[in-house]
Amino acid sequence: MKKIIDQSFIRDLVKNHISDIKRKNPLYSMRAFAKKMGISVGGVSSFLSGKSDYSVEMLERIVSSIVSSPEERKHILKEYNVLLVDQLRERTKSSNYSYRILNDDEMSFIKDWYHYAILFLTKTKDFRLDILWISKRLGISSEEVESALSRLLHLKLIVINDDQTITLTENYVKTSDDIASQTIRIMHKQMLYLASEAIDKVPVELRDITSLTVPVDLKKLPKAKEIIRKCQDDLMAILSGDDMTDVYHVLFSLYPVTKKGPSVEGP
Repeated sequence: MKKIIDQSFIRDLVKNHISDIKRKNPLYSMRAFAKKMGISVGGVSSFLSGKSDYSVEMLERIVSSIVSSPEERKHILKEYNVLLVDQLRERTKSSNYSYRILNDDEMSFIKDWYHYAILFLTKTKDFRLDILWISKRLGISSEEVESALSRLLHLKLIVINDDQTITLTENYVKTSDDIASQTIRIMHKQMLYLASEAIDKVPVELRDITSLTVPVDLKKLPKAKEIIRKCQDDLMAILSGDDMTDVYHVLFSLYPVTKKGPSVEGP
């Protein structure tokens, strides 16, 4: 994804850093800097010439490596983030989207799970409108955060205020029930994958993953779905409050393990 703001200030920072070292050590080169940063010489050359941009993570690595003062590093990255967020806001001011229930086309625009995670992360008490902070909290790349914020702004699900805070235009975003959708399938698969990852990576006291196998009277399936959806609403009400600090996925899976078809039907 093409970066949305000019990174010339960081480029000048790197050029001055290399020049300062070369004055003391004429043998120092762009290759030495690239090796120190663990990146290719061609990548550094392309970046310094303005032909390519770096991710926010890479900019953080560069600034942390060449700026000795912790306060100055923090200031540079903070200023960069402010510029980035301002550009995101300006980029979406001309959007003609009006507030509406999301249709399938709009859902496909934000099908990846982290769009919804960002929406609800904004409601936690320690939320910071900082690309790197969001990236680290959700374990996704800064490019994914930038893209997600841009899409959420474009659909007017969020508003970035002049004081660098976010306002949600809707408290909840809901998908359709019992309607086949490729977008929702993708989202559910992502969430199931994250649940399987949590089994190995998240301490048991911070998660609850249980399963149940039961014989079913199919005539009662609609009632079972109704109970599950009521439970979702109840959990949302119970878990919300003034001290929200984290975002969770809650999954309910109800599906058959028995197969139907000619191969399993009787004579």
